[in-house]
Amino acid sequence: ELAQRFNDNAMDEGYYGLDVSYEVLTDNDRWFALRVNGCQVMASGYEFSRCYNIDKTTGKYVKLADLFKEGSDYVAAIKKDIFAQMKANLTYWMEDDAEFHVDYDALITRDGAFYIDKDGRLVVCFDEYDVAPGAMGAQSFTVSREAIAGLLR
Repeated sequence: ELAQRFNDNAMDEGYYGLDVSYEVLTDNDRWFALRVNGCQVMASGYEFSRCYNIDKTTGKYVKLADLFKEGSDYVAAIKKDIFAQMKANLTYWMEDDAEFHVDYDALITRDGAFYIDKDGRLVVCFDEYDVAPGAMGAQSFTVSREAIAGLLR
């Protein structure tokens, strides 16, 4: 799908490139997490990734909502934790920044935007330019256990 989309958008002249790789992020008794990484170059580069999480106890592909109690406002809790990390560490495009409007809820809940690390922690991933200047590359944040403890299934 990536190669077809790339070929459909590439022009006859100029430099274009598409590099796709994968990485096993977690492989333990409970979780298998795979990340597919891509870098597309069409005048400038763009990094992106999608993660796939399999709960080995059920054999099912897990979406973010599957981790949380029904009706819980897990997105707000995740967003609050990520914002705290952003403010503490680097300059990001924050929600209150008048120059940029970022739909964090959509990015957090986007299919493939998270994985469970080897220690069972939730990691939320953003593509390049999603939440920070492109020079900072793709970003990911490990959500604190305390931020979501009461919301998990």
